[in-house]
Amino acid sequence: MTFNISGEATLGKVVLKVENLDEMMDFYVNVIGLDIIDKKNQEVDLGIDTDKKVLLTLRRLDEPSRKRTAPGLYHIAFLLPSRKDLGNIVKRFQQNQQAITGAADHGYSEAIYLYDPELNGIEIYHDKDRNQWDIRDDGSIEGVTDPMDFEGVYAAADSEPAQKFPSGTTVGHVHLQVSDLEHSREFFGDVLGMGLKSSFSGQALFYAAGNYHHHIGNNVWSTQGTEAADSNAPGLDYFEIIVPQLGDIKSHLNEVSYDFQELSSEEIVLSHPDGMEVHILQR
Repeated sequence: MTFNISGEATLGKVVLKVENLDEMMDFYVNVIGLDIIDKKNQEVDLGIDTDKKVLLTLRRLDEPSRKRTAPGLYHIAFLLPSRKDLGNIVKRFQQNQQAITGAADHGYSEAIYLYDPELNGIEIYHDKDRNQWDIRDDGSIEGVTDPMDFEGVYAAADSEPAQKFPSGTTVGHVHLQVSDLEHSREFFGDVLGMGLKSSFSGQALFYAAGNYHHHIGNNVWSTQGTEAADSNAPGLDYFEIIVPQLGDIKSHLNEVSYDFQELSSEEIVLSHPDGMEVHILQR
């Protein structure tokens, strides 16, 4: 019997290992617009203060190894509540002369892209109304990559854009670079029970819980056949998937004999075939 993860599953926080904690914190607070939720000597939690929600944790590496091309984070995608909120970001970036590396209309969303100081990819986007999504009879949700309507997005902004991400901002999806699409498909599809929503030219696959366009992206554009990153390399440490309850997932993992670590009654840890950790939390 096919296992399906709960349709209510969402993403929690993303944890990055960083070389320069102060520089990265300054960027995510003063450029991107996150709030400092908690700060310790070696790490800082960033998110939406009014929501008391952590979206990103930056963890300092004491002795970072050299970063190389390896499986890991392609981008973290921050989902804004509305087109107006994306317009506010675009207007603020323009006023502050903050460069972006790209922008796109994906059919189901509008998005802009940039990099942080340690070259971790960032997407900032809003979802269009579901009646504009290309939802097929088999449940797949096809996307496109068309030019974004900058004028329309900019026009939706407030006259004075907010300097922070708005309440309700979440991590909408995480896009990963992997070494082998089939091994990754087995992990996210067969092991975690996410649905395959779309495929891009046989080089990228997109998975989701329930009827979302994607919670997880995978690509092999620059990492096909590469080895896992060193544990002290800057980049992705782990990310969270939040589910209503863990019982079904643990039973399924035991049935298919997939190893996992139980940190508590409400949190388990799995390893992706490329060595990346996924924490699944009951909340």
